[in-house]
Amino acid sequence: MGVKDSFMGASMIAKIAFLILFVANFFNWISFTTSGWAEVDISKTHYGIWRVCGEVAYNTCGNLDGAGKAWVGAFQAFAIFGFIGVNVCFALIICFIFMDKCKGDKEVSIAACIAGIVGAVGWLIAVIIFADNYEEDITGDVDLEFGFGLAIVALVLSAAGGIAMIFANGGGATKPSG
Repeated sequence: MGVKDSFMGASMIAKIAFLILFVANFFNWISFTTSGWAEVDISKTHYGIWRVCGEVAYNTCGNLDGAGKAWVGAFQAFAIFGFIGVNVCFALIICFIFMDKCKGDKEVSIAACIAGIVGAVGWLIAVIIFADNYEEDITGDVDLEFGFGLAIVALVLSAAGGIAMIFANGGGATKPSG
């Protein structure tokens, strides 16, 4: 059975969860890798999960890995949990729809649900930590940027897609013959 047949044979809820998680994972990757979480207006310095970059000083960037602030380490750790959770959830939905051994499997759908919720909770905690602390440590007029917003979208979509997988248990999914 081909990719198209596998997708068409999946339940409507599994298809919707796949599309939701596809978008969530896209935003997940952008948010995780960008330096666009916050910007200092005057210096045009951009802060992200992993680096801080300045437009004024020859577009230079510095790493935030191992930053001395405890909140930065906690923020990075929970962002990692969120990032991995969304990726695992999407991978499990791919298995649920396209792999013959996993098609319509209840255990795979429950694992996808759990991974989606773990991803959403990880991103939620990361967003809360960042929102609560960034203004204290960054001097100047600071605005939140797209990376912050995309993390929120990714967490909402991850939770929605994960929860949808509870209801995707085999409904309409085709099992391989043989």
